[in-house]
Amino acid sequence: MITLFYTRNYWIILFLLIGKVNGFGQIETLQLNLLLEKDQEFSWVKDYSLFFHGQIPGQIILGQLTSSNEVIGLMHVDKIEENLLLRGIIHHDTLTLIEWYNDDESGRLELKISDQGIHGYWYNMDRTIQIPLNHEKASWTSNSVFRQYYSDEEYFATQITPENEILLENKYINEDDWNNREMVNSCALITREEKMSKYCSSALLSTYPLVELDLQRIMWGEIPLIPHDEEFNSTITKQLSQWKDKIFVKNDEIFSDNRWSDHHLVWFTPDYISDEIVSGMLSIQYYGSESLHSYTFIYDKKNKKFLDQSSFFRSNTPWVETFQIRARQIFEQEQSDLYKLFPKAAGQLKYHLSLTPIGLMISTDYNTYFGRMVYHLKKQDVDVYMQRFAPYREKLYID
Repeated sequence: MITLFYTRNYWIILFLLIGKVNGFGQIETLQLNLLLEKDQEFSWVKDYSLFFHGQIPGQIILGQLTSSNEVIGLMHVDKIEENLLLRGIIHHDTLTLIEWYNDDESGRLELKISDQGIHGYWYNMDRTIQIPLNHEKASWTSNSVFRQYYSDEEYFATQITPENEILLENKYINEDDWNNREMVNSCALITREEKMSKYCSSALLSTYPLVELDLQRIMWGEIPLIPHDEEFNSTITKQLSQWKDKIFVKNDEIFSDNRWSDHHLVWFTPDYISDEIVSGMLSIQYYGSESLHSYTFIYDKKNKKFLDQSSFFRSNTPWVETFQIRARQIFEQEQSDLYKLFPKAAGQLKYHLSLTPIGLMISTDYNTYFGRMVYHLKKQDVDVYMQRFAPYREKLYID
């Protein structure tokens, strides 16, 4: 690979040096030396490891010019092939650096140096985007675990981090209820209005960090995976790849104006977690011109099989043949005011089927207008359409 770096007076050609790297060392020190002009030299050269957004690994190598406060450096970000040129000044423990891509200014870094390393912020050139840089990986980016609790009629989920077990949004219990719980074995005892309810949990579901990026876009978040389950993991990965193909497309926009301008957050909402079933929704916050729909699934862990409408309903019924129309009719009736207020956004929604501890549920995509709207199917909604030997039939609807 041939890369050009522009100095004040001439172009420097680096052969096979500014490519994909896994860390800084002698080669990168040589790269810095090649950036020096005649009669210049470094008084010191240091390299620092850091994390963008507390999650994305990176490294910076810096050298200070002798008898000057000017510094020159290179920045490497994991999964990006190109190293980026840095030029700036140092004042005591403060660094102000301009990032260069080819001959364009593409970013700005304001950093502090401490005994632990460096920390601060990366900005795009008009300072509309700010990304924190830290010398340690943030604790929230470690693998976390979802746990679900349920009774006969209610359910809720939590997310377990290294520090805490966090209650996720639900319509049954609030933060005060959860904080005042009493734990007995794997069950939470929660008292409300002098009445105690018992919510028990069974299986756990682990999530793993997702990071995909180039010089303009970042797709990141947490995704569910089941260890050693190739069917489940490959299907989730395939869905993420479809989103990635839509997001990471080449465009003709001016690079310096769009440096890391697109952030696409991916997250998982659990609907059912048990020893037999995993069900939930993967959503993505996307700002492109077309809609990227959420992805909902019902996975039979025992038989390693994904279930859909045809797994539960007879083939010649509206719940199979015209599922989108049937689901939309329910939400138009249940949420008529919202649909009238935002007709365009409502018209772009896709509808999904999932399973919860209290029965089948239909939901909308997640979107910025509505969030995710849900409706638990009742016996009168589906009973006459249900297959006689549908899997988990006893769990499929509210009586």
